[in-house]
Formats: sequence, C-alpha cells, structure tokens
Amino acid sequence: MLNYLIDRENEEMLRASTRVLSFPDGETRTIQTFRLVWRWYDRLLQNSMTYNEPMVLQQALDWATNHDMPIDKALTDLVGYTIQGLECDGIDLVDDTIKLDIAKRAMERWSARKGNPPPKRPKVFRKKSS
Repeated sequence: MLNYLIDRENEEMLRASTRVLSFPDGETRTIQTFRLVWRWYDRLLQNSMTYNEPMVLQQALDWATNHDMPIDKALTDLVGYTIQGLECDGIDLVDDTIKLDIAKRAMERWSARKGNPPPKRPKVFRKKSS
C-alpha cells in the first residue's frame, strides 16, 4: 500500500498547475508549472527569512530577460537553483527548526568575527529515575 501512495504522490507532483501572480513591474501574469515547483516555491517564501515574494518574482523576471526564456520556465529554474543553493549552505527548508538554525549560524559567524568562541549550551542535569 505504501508503494501505491508513493507512486500516486509522484504522479500528483508532476501535474501542471497555474497561479496568477502580481509581479513587481505591475503586471499580473498567469504562471504554469508543476505542482512540485509550487510546493517548493511556497516553502521558500514561508520558511526563508531572506526571501520574499516580490524579490523572487523580480529575480524570475530578470532571469527570463537575461536568458531569453518564458517566465514560467524562469521561475521553475530559479526555485530549483535557490533551493539547491540553500541546501548547499546547510539549510533544509523542510526542517522544522530552520529559523533557529539560521540564527545559530549567524551567532557563530558573529562570534568568529569577534574572535570569541561560540557560547556553549549549559548542561542540563536530570535526576536519574530509580
């Protein structure tokens, strides 16, 4: 039964879906791409503290112009490359603790710049049960 559900999910992810998006240039465009791309697009906007929708859509417009491709393909490529880049930096958008991980990395970088070792977490002593 699990294999059936996995196959069904794979089939579902590769279906085309459209959304109407308002781009920073003032135009409203209908974008068609795979449902899988929309899922990652939503994760990117929901979980990432560095990306917002106008920024991503402007980057997609720039990508489409610079690479002479349709905006649908540009947005698909941009989402894929952005997710891949974040994962190369150790950021997993499906992880529940992403904001905590990003803050922890920022504190470690700040400590390294200041020449201080990162603060250690206090040990928690628990009473052993008998």
